[in-house]
Amino acid sequence: LCVLRHGMLTWGVKVHIMFKNKLLAKNLNDFLEWLKNNDHSPNTIKSYELDLNQFVTWIENIIPKACMADIGTLTLQQYRNHLERHGNQKTNKGLSASTINRMIQSLRKFLNWAYKKNLIERDPSQDLKLKTLQKNFSPKALDKAEIHKMLTLAGRGNSSQRNYALFQLLLQTGLRIGEVENLKLEDIY
Repeated sequence: LCVLRHGMLTWGVKVHIMFKNKLLAKNLNDFLEWLKNNDHSPNTIKSYELDLNQFVTWIENIIPKACMADIGTLTLQQYRNHLERHGNQKTNKGLSASTINRMIQSLRKFLNWAYKKNLIERDPSQDLKLKTLQKNFSPKALDKAEIHKMLTLAGRGNSSQRNYALFQLLLQTGLRIGEVENLKLEDIY
């Protein structure tokens, strides 16, 4: 059997073909079609398309007519760094960690699909780390205007007394919605 590997023709038992002639954009279209055929929602497909088109635009600025074989772990790390510094196409500023992680997950899904379809020998995204999310645990309180507006709206309508009392209970005690939902009359003194 003939094997085309990295542009060199050799003899071997197993056929490994690197699709050097297949452009990345063509593979992306095939992937999006696969998503549609596997009942992914239109919003999910649109998100993948936006994320992956941004990657294709970026890589084709570096490697014109890029193909699947041009994507390696180092290339993905460079792309992640690009997103951290200049990922927002409108402002040329960095993106948030959660946005970068979503874009990396889109790339992972695409490259995992390509690996399973034998378009690449190895999935380079497996070694790519997600960004650590900085969680803000400080409480967010409502200001006086927001409280007033909420109580005013709660005091309107058919169940106004009940709604007003519920919002006052939430505001004055700091109970969570689930705690109020499970509250029994005998729990109140």
